[in-house]
Amino acid sequence: MIKSLVVIGIGSFGGFFVENLSRLQGLKSLTIIDSDIVEIKNTNTSIYRLKDVGKYKVDALGEIIQFYTDISIIKCNLNYEEGRVRLPPNDLVLDCRDVITSRKREIDAKFYISFRKLIVDCRKDSKTNERRGRYIDSITKTDIMNAAFHAFLLVSNGILFDLIKRQDVHSIDLDNSIVSKDMTVYNGRAEHTNTTNYTPSTTKLANLNQSLPRIINEKLNKPISVYVGTREFPYSITEIPACNIISYESTAKALIEIVNNVPLIYDNYVIRFVSRDNEKYIELLPETGGA
Repeated sequence: MIKSLVVIGIGSFGGFFVENLSRLQGLKSLTIIDSDIVEIKNTNTSIYRLKDVGKYKVDALGEIIQFYTDISIIKCNLNYEEGRVRLPPNDLVLDCRDVITSRKREIDAKFYISFRKLIVDCRKDSKTNERRGRYIDSITKTDIMNAAFHAFLLVSNGILFDLIKRQDVHSIDLDNSIVSKDMTVYNGRAEHTNTTNYTPSTTKLANLNQSLPRIINEKLNKPISVYVGTREFPYSITEIPACNIISYESTAKALIEIVNNVPLIYDNYVIRFVSRDNEKYIELLPETGGA
């Protein structure tokens, strides 16, 4: 049971996520961290109201939450820097900032939206070049609320703790997904998470080890399409011959070669393997940081 929770970044996604999290059964203390002030533009895609314009986000969100809950809310109006900001004792630290940044070991999970996929990154000691996050698809307020609700389900049913334990990276299709205990169902097909011991020296693929078994176990007998981006809006399309998807090493080499040849600014990508009916393909989703 989660009694004390910390959420860093309470913008569009983070604000709705916190609203859901505040209803967790047994939650006693919620710490929210953000240094931003509510602007008029924020009211279009976030939980904030016109009357909140000019207030610090932590104060505005605190007012909204305390209207229907009696949990203790700790409001921290500051820029979070890991190792420099002392967090209160907690059971879980969630990062919802709209920035891409390296992480050490204090943050349990990083949430962001890449195209129309919610990415949950539970890796420790993650390194990347810091920059501002952004959405790279048409994302509405309803989409963000939907993403926040799916993220809440991951927390409330315990799946997130499994991901944290494995330091896994997970993706959820916002247009067609169901979250359930012990597995995530992508487009109606259940995929349990397995890991391998394959550890290449360098890779831009955040969830390579978790994805390799899913791909190889399909025993593909024809080439598979790999989209950098999504199948609907790809930056590039490449086919990997079936003969190159017979071992962890050959599959990893093929995928890494694809992202290394893409002239984009992103340092990391998340593998999303889709297998339904007679349709199989791979999406390599960039670490956008959009939240």
